[in-house]
Amino acid sequence: HFAEMSEESKTAVSSTTVALSDDVEAELNTWRSNPQAAFEQGVWAGICLCEVISMAVEHGWAGGDGEEHKANLYNLLMDLFEDEGKGGKRSLEPDRVKSIVDAELANVFHVTSEDGSVDWLARLLCTLHQDCLVKQDFAGLVKLMATYDKAYPVVDDAVLEAVAEQQELLEIVDEVAAAEPQQPTQQQEAEEEEQEQADDGWTTVKSKK
Repeated sequence: HFAEMSEESKTAVSSTTVALSDDVEAELNTWRSNPQAAFEQGVWAGICLCEVISMAVEHGWAGGDGEEHKANLYNLLMDLFEDEGKGGKRSLEPDRVKSIVDAELANVFHVTSEDGSVDWLARLLCTLHQDCLVKQDFAGLVKLMATYDKAYPVVDDAVLEAVAEQQELLEIVDEVAAAEPQQPTQQQEAEEEEQEQADDGWTTVKSKK
């Protein structure tokens, strides 16, 4: 499979602007107190927003375990930054990150990227690594998370419960309908009469109630 990335998608994150609301200020305070957690959040958001990965999961190119493969890729990248980045003390080159992602896409997701989305992801993660862990500059992360929140909005628990209840009711209706005896249609009755006539030369007339 070969993935193509639209121009709109390429610029989605870089063109996003966010007003610092109270919620964002609270998030910034959390990130300042735990830059590692901020970086981890950015890595996951970047993986989810990478178009070639999203396409592979959506179209089932990775089989039925697309979300699990995304989590495995996240763990691989976090190990890479931990082992070679030394907690921000060393910067990683985007090509190094890209090689890890490309290998995982080919071996697990069964896709080759020619759309630039892996290059975008590699540059993003290397920038976030230095911004979060060294500079403690979270401006890029704020923009990234704003895009992520639009792409993956949080659904209220009450809505999820209502959908689950509706699905349960539909399943009950289906079970009741399946249990009811099926009345033969007029066409089925006509076919049965033709078959009986063909068998013995007589036509059996059935009364209809």
